[in-house]
Amino acid sequence: MIVATAVVSAGATGYLVAEKVSKNYEEKLKVLGAQIEKKEDQKEILLNDAQSQAEEEITEEDLGVGGPYVVSILDTPTGFLRVREKPNGQEIAKVQVGAKLIYLSEEEDWFEVELEDGNTGWISKKYSVKE
Repeated sequence: MIVATAVVSAGATGYLVAEKVSKNYEEKLKVLGAQIEKKEDQKEILLNDAQSQAEEEITEEDLGVGGPYVVSILDTPTGFLRVREKPNGQEIAKVQVGAKLIYLSEEEDWFEVELEDGNTGWISKKYSVKE
């Protein structure tokens, strides 16, 4: 009886922790989405201004290049994408097609992303797109 109670209690605690982590990650993605939309609006304003003032040059910094991005997982032959500890490194997780991850950096054929649990890893650019 005591063992069953402990198992139920541990399971409930794990569920609550997982639910909290998931909710925080979703909130972070919403904030990034709002920031991305704001950046797009700013780019449109800057581009319109540039067209009316041809002598003014717009730099990448003005356009917000390198700002917050989300990486979306595209279709894969396996239905999931492996996350690696470093490019071509050991697999540390799998993400489902359609998942959205927080972009951190990139190098050659790889994106560095933040996973829902807060860990970071690398995914192939072949099956993902930065938005």
